[in-house]
Amino acid sequence: MAKCKKSILRASLTYLLTFVMLFLMVPLYTTATDIGVDGEEFTIIEDEDIPLAPFGNERSWALWNLLISLAGAVLALMMSVRIISSLGNEDEKTPSKGQKRLSKQIPVFAVPILAIIGIILFLLTQDMRLPVVMVDWLTLLHAIIFASGVVNYILAFRKEKDEEQPEPLQA
Repeated sequence: MAKCKKSILRASLTYLLTFVMLFLMVPLYTTATDIGVDGEEFTIIEDEDIPLAPFGNERSWALWNLLISLAGAVLALMMSVRIISSLGNEDEKTPSKGQKRLSKQIPVFAVPILAIIGIILFLLTQDMRLPVVMVDWLTLLHAIIFASGVVNYILAFRKEKDEEQPEPLQA
């Protein structure tokens, strides 16, 4: 316990001495005047305005469109990995692919198709040689395609109430 207190005290003193040394070594700044050391006047150079990127009025491409398209591709990859991993864990008790309901199969195929549509839409509408903006009018369309992909992903792996509850034992 005494060693712990000594190490804490030593660390505190080290930090305190470091702070004091830095404070003493930093010169105190005074306010600048218009007259220099030798009586010369200072020349003040004004900063120029920073040019801003256009907001969809001029030709440009949107960064969010790229990010949403890439997120859709990642979602499709996650879907395929999850399907491949579930195929290896399939028991004989589970129904085969032909016996599965159609409502479970449609979202599985919809996610990759929506991801491909989002990527093709990005490639056809966005020219990356132009200046970049954050969003444009196509960002809403990309967001709708991605949101429908997320909904289909959730629907594909949602467990139904019948699957969650075990069957009652019959005597």
